[in-house]
Formats: sequence, structure tokens, C-alpha cells
Amino acid sequence: MKPFRVGLALSGGGARGAVHVGVLKTFEREKIQINLITGTSVGALIGAWYAFSPDANALEKKINEYLKSDIFKSARFKIMESDSKKDQGGVFGRLASFFRKEYVLVKAAASSSILSQEEFSETINFFLEDKPIESAVIPFGAVATDLDTGEEIILRSGPVRAAVLASCALPGLVPPVLCNGRRLVDGFCSSRVPIDAAREMGADFVITVDMEQDLESRDRAETTLEIIIQAQHLLSRRLSNLQCEKTDFGVSLCSMPVGWSDIHKARDLFLVGEEAALSRVRPLKRAIAMRRMTSWIRRCRKPGKKIS
Repeated sequence: MKPFRVGLALSGGGARGAVHVGVLKTFEREKIQINLITGTSVGALIGAWYAFSPDANALEKKINEYLKSDIFKSARFKIMESDSKKDQGGVFGRLASFFRKEYVLVKAAASSSILSQEEFSETINFFLEDKPIESAVIPFGAVATDLDTGEEIILRSGPVRAAVLASCALPGLVPPVLCNGRRLVDGFCSSRVPIDAAREMGADFVITVDMEQDLESRDRAETTLEIIIQAQHLLSRRLSNLQCEKTDFGVSLCSMPVGWSDIHKARDLFLVGEEAALSRVRPLKRAIAMRRMTSWIRRCRKPGKKIS
């Protein structure tokens, strides 16, 4: 009989991805077993690290090391750190503060991206060893988007660094990643919360961690750029709401007053994730137990015959 599998779907959200670490710490303490992981954008980076090394405390330590590293200090995208109230969030809003700077506008007009693939890869390589996805301790899938068709692509084999790079390749910030003839970009564009990917990988029960900002926590759009960003966010949010209806259990942190680029707040977000997950532990355990029981009954029952 096929074993019951719990999948964890980690959403994108830039610096807010640090909450994933706190959620994982709580799951470890509460002995909530995860049998497979899918991730979009920063969720893919966090998920990949954990899939190879299932130790949330070690992951937290690694992120703290990164924040003190020369790679982070010299990273050009560090200038995206902004005041949360000015950060508009969403796929297109992630670049708002960046595009306000004149030299970035000039570069954006003259090339396909602001950062080179090599520059962004330094961060990916800091966290992940160059290993095949198939060798992960926990089955893992990174979600990316085909730039030309809009198709959701689940990367379940091949080099993990390349898969995560594709899942994190925000259009305009990082060049598309070429893979089997496809131009792949951030999975956020097609599946902000990779629930379908978890189902396809065999999850019987999917837990989602969603951290996209609610509209109520965002500033009123006033300028032309802000209005465009707001419109794009509305489309993204509508798609995400439809996707999240498919989840079996959600841990939502959508009201966090933290911008996509507030990387320096990572340490605070670890605790936010822990507390949010802890508040949901009891209903989560009940939901898993109930689904496990109903799944077992369905598998054991023969057509036209009841279980005694």
C-alpha cells in the first residue's frame, strides 16, 4: 500500500521567506513529518536547503552567516533594502524601489536584466552545494515559469543550483535561465504557492506557507508606477487565492508589515514564522490525522464492501 505523504509548499516573497525557517523549526519541535517539499522563488531556496539538510536551526545559522558575509555586503541587490511602507510587494512591485534609481533605469533600458546571472548565482551557491536534486534527503521540486508560454515548470531532477536559480529569476532583475530549450523565470509568475506541484509529486496532504502582503497592509497607490504595480498585484493575488483554495492546511502570514526587500529583518522573521506555525499546530495535527484515516479507509475498502 502506498504510504501517506505530507507535502510542504513554500511560497515566494523575497526577504519574507525567512518566515519559512521559523515554520520549519516549529514543525521539527512538534514532530510534524514532511515527506516532500515544493518551493517557488525564495521558497525554492529555503526548501532546497532543507531538503538536503533537514535541520532548521542549522538553516537559521546559515542565513545569519550570509547576512554577515562579504557576498551579502557586496551584493548589488542589497540596495533594494527599503522602508516597508514604500515597498509595494508582488511580482512587479518587488522592483519598485530599484526602478526609482536613475542608473538602474538606464541599465534596465539597455539590457535584459539588472543583475547578471553570475552575480545572483553567488547567493545561490553560498547556500547550496552543486548536487543533483535526486540525491536530496527529502524529495524536492523547484517551480519555475516558462517565459514564452507561461507554463508552470516543476524541476525535480538535475543540478539543484540551476533549478533554484531558475525559480528565483525575477524577470528584469535576473536573466532567464535556459533549460532544455526553455527560458525559465521566477515561479512566482505562474504559481506563487506551489500546491499543484506538491500534488503532482504525490502529496496526499499539502501544507502551504503563504506570506504575500494583503492589500490592506499596502500603501494607497498614487503615482503612475504605483498604480501599474497595484494592478499587477491584484492579478497576482487573484490567481494566488484560487490556488490556495486547493490547499489542505495553510499557515498564512499575509499581514506582515515587512517589505520584499527588507533583508535585514530576517532575524525577526524567524520568530514570526515560529509563532505563526505554533498557533496552528493543534488544528494541523488534527487535520493530518483525519486525512490519514480517511485515506487509509479509501485504500482498504473494496468496491461494494464495507470495512467491519
